[in-house]
Amino acid sequence: PRERLLGSAPGALAAAARAVVALEAGCSATDVQVGVVGSGTSFVIPWSQASIGGHSAEGVLPAAALARLDRRIGLLWPPGPETLGNAAAHLVEAVALASRRIFPAFVVLNGEFGVRRVVATVPVSVARGGLGEVRMPPLSAREQVQVESALGG
Repeated sequence: PRERLLGSAPGALAAAARAVVALEAGCSATDVQVGVVGSGTSFVIPWSQASIGGHSAEGVLPAAALARLDRRIGLLWPPGPETLGNAAAHLVEAVALASRRIFPAFVVLNGEFGVRRVVATVPVSVARGGLGEVRMPPLSAREQVQVESALGG
């Protein structure tokens, strides 16, 4: 069942993305919140929902820096084994404890973006034993097109 199948690798990419954004912004990675949406090979960072130190990433960094970050983050895939292991441990712990945190994870889509039976990276909440629900953030029109393109739509 879809609820029992989660992939943790997108969490590793999100962690690496937080580190790269923090370097660009001159802050700690703990001050950065970024999501990851897309397919197994083509990812979109929804900058309209990202934050740095509690402020909109689009307000903190100029558009040129965000474009540069998009290119750099794209080169971070696939993450290394330590980062993948860390992301897996965090997701397994969250599932075991029915955490309320939101994780970027691989899931089988069931109508999201008008697609079914395609594996994609989306933000999810977890429940004891697996997937709680897909928690898609509001995307800008540009981000929506990028995600649909990444999913082959």
